[in-house]
Amino acid sequence: MSEITIGASCFRSQEGFPQADWFKEFFTGSVSEVGIWQGTMSDAQVRSLFEESRALYLPTPPPPAVEKLVSLRADRADGTQPYPSPGAGSPWVDLAGARTDAVLQHFGGDAGSGWQGNGTVGSPYRLLFDALDDVVTIPAGSIPELQNVGAYSVGMWFRPRRT
Repeated sequence: MSEITIGASCFRSQEGFPQADWFKEFFTGSVSEVGIWQGTMSDAQVRSLFEESRALYLPTPPPPAVEKLVSLRADRADGTQPYPSPGAGSPWVDLAGARTDAVLQHFGGDAGSGWQGNGTVGSPYRLLFDALDDVVTIPAGSIPELQNVGAYSVGMWFRPRRT
């Protein structure tokens, strides 16, 4: 079992790799919202959720027909509101219930890495990754529903950084 990691691959966190090598292939871009649901969502369900919220850059979508296990939103990162921008406030509070919050690691808290945005369509609240070492983790084993064999879907709205 491994941590859920946003912003880097974590397959190396399995046995055989030293801890210094656990996080690689870092993401470059911004993440505004992450949701993890128990069960499989069809392409049509995912598309519907995206279409319902695209104009306002992801307001609260209606709950899907499956149980939402984790809900992370940049506009309510501290549980009620966004963290100051720029900044690197942590944890990223899980809004789905009594779960383990996500922890930010190695974010600079400046214009190049960390919380960004003012909540407008042109500058939505988001978490900017620098593609060097920024990682968001949910500890391994903290979501019991993910420990059994089954289908799971992840919805993550992101904007890749243009180079």
